[in-house]
Amino acid sequence: MTVRELILEYTEKYGRAPTVSLVGFGVTNRAVFDRLRECGITPTVRQRTPVTLPEGVRGIFGEGYLSSICEDLLLLSPSVRRDIPPLTEAAHRGSILTSECEVFFADGPDEILDPVFRGETATHTLPYPADERKTATHTPPYLTDRRESTIHTPPYPTDRRESAIHTLPCGGKSRQFATPPPTYTVTGSDGKSTVTAMAAAMLGLPAVGNIGTPYSRAEGAMGHICELSSFNLQYLTPRADACAITNITPNHLDWHASMEEYISAKARITLRAARTVMNADDEISRTLLRGGETLFSTRLDRGELRALGAGHAIYLSRGVILYDGEPILPVCELALGQEYNIRNFMAAVGLAHGVADLGRIREVGRSFRPLSHRCEAVHTSADGVIFLDSSIDTTPMRTIATVTGLSRPVLLLLGGRGKGLSFEPLLPAVRNFAVAVAIYGEVGGEIYSTLRRGGITSQIPVSLHETFDGALCALTSLGAAGDTVLLSPAATAYGEFRNFEERGRHFASRAKEYRP
Repeated sequence: MTVRELILEYTEKYGRAPTVSLVGFGVTNRAVFDRLRECGITPTVRQRTPVTLPEGVRGIFGEGYLSSICEDLLLLSPSVRRDIPPLTEAAHRGSILTSECEVFFADGPDEILDPVFRGETATHTLPYPADERKTATHTPPYLTDRRESTIHTPPYPTDRRESAIHTLPCGGKSRQFATPPPTYTVTGSDGKSTVTAMAAAMLGLPAVGNIGTPYSRAEGAMGHICELSSFNLQYLTPRADACAITNITPNHLDWHASMEEYISAKARITLRAARTVMNADDEISRTLLRGGETLFSTRLDRGELRALGAGHAIYLSRGVILYDGEPILPVCELALGQEYNIRNFMAAVGLAHGVADLGRIREVGRSFRPLSHRCEAVHTSADGVIFLDSSIDTTPMRTIATVTGLSRPVLLLLGGRGKGLSFEPLLPAVRNFAVAVAIYGEVGGEIYSTLRRGGITSQIPVSLHETFDGALCALTSLGAAGDTVLLSPAATAYGEFRNFEERGRHFASRAKEYRP
């Protein structure tokens, strides 16, 4: 469903066009803004941080940005929780809370506009641990349709080899879907963007969502592959021809009420997918297995994956990646050969195998290059100092994967704003691979204290700085020919930068100014 269709259906249902607020004005809602203007609607923009708006557009900014909500339709940025009082109160008054992502995955207007489908009268238990901040009135619609006996029964045949026509419970309505346009979904704590991009290249489909085309601009394609965050999945159970979970490790605990809620959100991606691809090397993902999934592993063989209930197995044997015994590609031919990227390739293979041409799958494996800000080489100085931008590494686990995947000494730049995660897991990777560390930002003191308790500060130079540039300058002053300066911060960019992309671009710019 498109934003335009939603507006037209609302107008038909209520006899007038809706009044609309965009809550948050990042990339997602900027695209929605354009679509609304095309429909003749000028929305109100609500955001804590002021932004410049086109003439004639009302903006409500600052601490009171959610005050006096009276609009019919609130389109929320993914990072906005719906259990905060101003939004729950607005919903009780009749405002409709939704998002660009939910509109895209809706099969019809009732899923957005009908109170029964939205779950406003539901009184059942929420699918995450009890928390006084959450109310059942905002439970997503897929849990409220009384015609569904349970959401825990897999909504697909036991045999995952079904044809492209299958029954999916979309919005509570059992419906036959012939799958043009096919939809694939990807989530995970790490690697989901890379898997999405790899699978899109294999399948010849556009990437939509967190990377690629915004949902509100994605109509008309012959199919889609969608990257979904836990923020999206907190309020959504998307239908898909196939889905993949790359892994689940602690993340966004500054947003989610608990690790259990975070896991529950990630798991929703599987509930209405015809096929599921999962990482058998990941401990938490293994707890979600129900049998019949396509499992991938760099550590387990085919028999071990079958013992876990795999319907299909992707694994290594004598340096070759195999799918149920069929050779896919020798690891030595992969353009990205780190262990985590081998698993990323396996996940993409799991989505594409049997649909995409095998020759195309192999070509993507041989030619795929890192996405921006993902261990990307951005500069090599005259004396051979290499600068690597992995600004996407916003958790300790991502930094660990990057540092250990490089398997060489690095001058490591850490810091930013934390996500409520412990930095203790960083200690072995820093101890084994860092020859110097510089730390900056709001969470800098916590990281420094962690490294000091772990004995790192007595082994290598470790410095704490107020600013990103101060930390980078300290590292480059220690650089010598052949060294690697790595931005792998283990924290978000917020505070000094708007996002990890801006931080990465700034790093690249400063790197190019470096002189031996």
